[in-house]
Order: sequence, then C-alpha cells, then structure tokens
Amino acid sequence: MELEIIVAVLLGLLLWGILFYIILKVIKPLVKRLTILVLNSLFGLAALLVLNYYYFTIPVTLITILITGILGIPGILSLMVLDYFKFI
Repeated sequence: MELEIIVAVLLGLLLWGILFYIILKVIKPLVKRLTILVLNSLFGLAALLVLNYYYFTIPVTLITILITGILGIPGILSLMVLDYFKFI
C-alpha cells in the first residue's frame, strides 16, 4: 500500500513538473516580446516628449506611444508628418 502511494505522489510530481515546463516554454517568449514592446514604448515616449518640447505638438496618448513602440523610428516619422499636415 505504501509503495502505491509513493508511486502516485512521484507520478503527480512528474506531471506537475512537465506541466510547469510547458507553461514556461509558452510564457517566456510572450514575456520577452512584451518587455521589448514596453521598452520601445518608453523610448518612443521620450522621443515624443523631446519633439513636443522643441518643434511639434504631437499628442501623447496611448495610441501614439504604441505607434512609436511598435514601429520605432518610422512610427515617429509618420507621426511627425501627420502633425506637420495637421492630421492629428
């Protein structure tokens, strides 16, 4: 009877370990991509604030920050063009 309990506990721990490994394999790339997006968005926010301080009047909203975070420098340039022609 004790041997069956020990085997069941070990199998349970093994299954939990496998499940934990699979979850880590799935979540790790998502966390990495999210971290990169957040860092790019922070750099984009800094660029928007500098541009607004000197030359432009680009609104600092979640959408403009995400545009700069996802697209990078082309996103900032497109926002500058849109601001120049008064589309935003």
